Amino acid sequence: MLLFACKQTGVKTPDISSIEVGTQALEMLFEKELPPKKIFEETPFTVLVNIYNKGTSEITNGVYVLGYENQYVDLEKNRGVLRIEGKTIDNPRGGFARIQLRGKTKSLGPQLEGLTTGLSFTACFPNKTSAGLTTCIDTKPEEQDKTKECKVIEKTYTGGQGAPITITKIEPLMIPVKNGVQPVFKISIKNIGKGQVLDLEYSGQYCLGRAIPKSAYNLVNAKVHLQEDELDCTKTQLKLTEQEESIICTSPKTFTKKEGTFSIPLSIELEYGYVQTITQDMRIESKY
Repeated sequence: MLLFACKQTGVKTPDISSIEVGTQALEMLFEKELPPKKIFEETPFTVLVNIYNKGTSEITNGVYVLGYENQYVDLEKNRGVLRIEGKTIDNPRGGFARIQLRGKTKSLGPQLEGLTTGLSFTACFPNKTSAGLTTCIDTKPEEQDKTKECKVIEKTYTGGQGAPITITKIEPLMIPVKNGVQPVFKISIKNIGKGQVLDLEYSGQYCLGRAIPKSAYNLVNAKVHLQEDELDCTKTQLKLTEQEESIICTSPKTFTKKEGTFSIPLSIELEYGYVQTITQDMRIESKY
């Protein structure tokens, strides 16, 4: 009777698989007319940015900055710390933050009737792609048996894993060894999002206006586990391009033929810095 009383009808618990999808990090939008598209010189104005975290990674120590032309605009402050919860089972829509900044247009002087200046809002933050997948271990790949529990096949992923850096393909291979196999995986990765990837170490430096070495761009740290064992990968840091990039990871553990064919968890974790920017023009007109 107690169990029956606690049961809720009509309430659907989100499936974790529906949370760990998507290829976005943040969605950032200027509020309508904040900043205004047209404004007079020497006039106060407000910038309001709505930020939605569409990814599964919680942002705890991000940085934001509002870029502007200081010969035409003055701001009370233009940067701050960014914290937004990611998508979870309890909050499948993800977290939300609203950033408000205040400024004032400067005098245009007697020579100008008006001009257009740009505002750019940039968010810089450490981000993570975590993928909990399932793969097949076949210790007797030479035997064509239709009763095997699973098949060792290439898998492609088009829906993402709740982050802009996505695992696009996994190609498993069972390498024969003495009395068994050693699993090897080729894992393909790509930046599907619209932002810029940075080495995790420099994730906040971009928004603070500090110099970033060219070698720090497009770097992603990778760790791969087969169940509890960390795999030996050809590289632990990838340099992304516009194309897919791959790493090859080998299991330190071999599986004997007596273990048969079975499914096993494969987890992939990618860590990186990410930078996203939105822009808007503002027309400043003379009062005279």
